[in-house]
Amino acid sequence: IIILIFAPWRILFLAKPMQALRILSILSFYLVSSVWPAYADELANQNKAKQIWQLLDYLAVDYGKAVKNGEVLNKSEYAEMQEFARAAERQLAELPLTSGTPDLLKGISALRIKIADKAPAAMVNDQARNVAASLLAAYPVPVSPNKLPDLQLGAKLFQNQCATCHGVSGHSDGPLAASLNPPPIILADHERAQQRSVFSLQQIITHGVEGTPMPSFSQLSDDDRWAIAYFASTLSYTDADRKAGAKLWSSRSNLRAAVPTLAKLSQTSEAVLTKTVGADTARPLIAYLRSTPNALSTSGTES
Repeated sequence: IIILIFAPWRILFLAKPMQALRILSILSFYLVSSVWPAYADELANQNKAKQIWQLLDYLAVDYGKAVKNGEVLNKSEYAEMQEFARAAERQLAELPLTSGTPDLLKGISALRIKIADKAPAAMVNDQARNVAASLLAAYPVPVSPNKLPDLQLGAKLFQNQCATCHGVSGHSDGPLAASLNPPPIILADHERAQQRSVFSLQQIITHGVEGTPMPSFSQLSDDDRWAIAYFASTLSYTDADRKAGAKLWSSRSNLRAAVPTLAKLSQTSEAVLTKTVGADTARPLIAYLRSTPNALSTSGTES
């Protein structure tokens, strides 16, 4: 075995320069040919898992806008919710089998049935969130930036790439907004924003939203997309929120256990954090940390 492993490199060492170059090219070709397909498959599966997560997040956040008290409020949005549930179920069945696959399929099937039955929004939200959490446990994917996001860069990119639709301050009043159907998300709308994590915004920016005018910005670097997502996530909060959050963060050390890392901050919505620390604390705390993620710099990015 040792001879088989080292023989090619011994030949390479003894060969003339041109021969060595040809041998090195052949070895590189075979190495890439054997490794690349597996890497490409893994990357494709990660992207599919992220897309399924994005669909589940949309269902959790927007279902309440389509159905209330068992009645359809908006037929087109309700139809979209049904299609998102079917698409998530279909795409999940295409992922490689894991020990968690059967429970995931049952969970997503139950979610689709709840939507078909026009179940209460809280029930659909909880089901979608539970399935989304199980999905990431079964198919781990990166859910936070590799480094601290640059919010100043995010603000510049937002004005250049997003403001024509979403508006300068996220009120969906950009020059193109009136011509779009459906209209752009109002990022400054706190009722909707409190349901979304920064990771969910980053996924929307990365993949776009099929069936809407929201395009993919995959041509931007991962760091740029995280920078935009973090900046956009601050638009539903006020300076007073951020100031109150800074005071809480400095005076209540127990809050560091609720949001210990950048990864946790990236995955956590205000609505989810409310269940742990209460609404009066969750809003200012999220407002402060999203606008000042370097407060978590010593904690790293791992969850």
